[in-house]
Amino acid sequence: MPQMPIIVCEVFDIEAKETNTCESKEVAKFLKANIFSRYGIPRAIISDQGTHFCNRTMEALMQSMESTISYPPHITPNQMVRRRSQIERAYWAIKEVNLKADACEDERKLQLQELEELRLESYDSAMWYKERTKLWHDKNLRRKELQVGQRVLLFQSRLKLMPGKLKSKWIGPFTIVALRANGAVELKGSDSNSSSFLVNDHRVKGFRDSSELCVVEEISLRMPALSSN
Repeated sequence: MPQMPIIVCEVFDIEAKETNTCESKEVAKFLKANIFSRYGIPRAIISDQGTHFCNRTMEALMQSMESTISYPPHITPNQMVRRRSQIERAYWAIKEVNLKADACEDERKLQLQELEELRLESYDSAMWYKERTKLWHDKNLRRKELQVGQRVLLFQSRLKLMPGKLKSKWIGPFTIVALRANGAVELKGSDSNSSSFLVNDHRVKGFRDSSELCVVEEISLRMPALSSN
């Protein structure tokens, strides 16, 4: 018969011993010789519902000892050992805790001060990053020079489901009637009966028609003629 290990767990002790067989008589003999004689009669024995514990011999033994066998659902011997190890580590962690009230108070104050310093450093870093980002963004902006009476195009910001592939998003032209200090621009349509309205200056751009004169510099790409000499 193969040897079957029986794991014995105490409060802070874990033992394992191999038995010749896994029969109920062998298990009862092992409990009497190694458990009851050394640690006394336990209130309950936790088992994984194995056949070497679920039998009449073990039930009679536990009844005579006024003890019981409990069967926790969905648990294996390895899980039992792991849980006992966790309990042991938690116990040693509690023993290592500093129980001096004055020392704990000073340590807690230092931890709070360190946390406050970290918070202030992160706040300063965020402010520095935002300032640098704003400077870089403002440096790359194109300045618009708008004047009263200038003709401009207006960007259509309304959402359309099917605006058309080749349809432009700029409408107009409109004429600037007035410029406000807060960045608003008052526009008026080309019709004489149209009323003026206010828009943000970011939505307008200058309009150039064919009547405007543009200075074009011409550069000749021909090779200069070589002299006969």
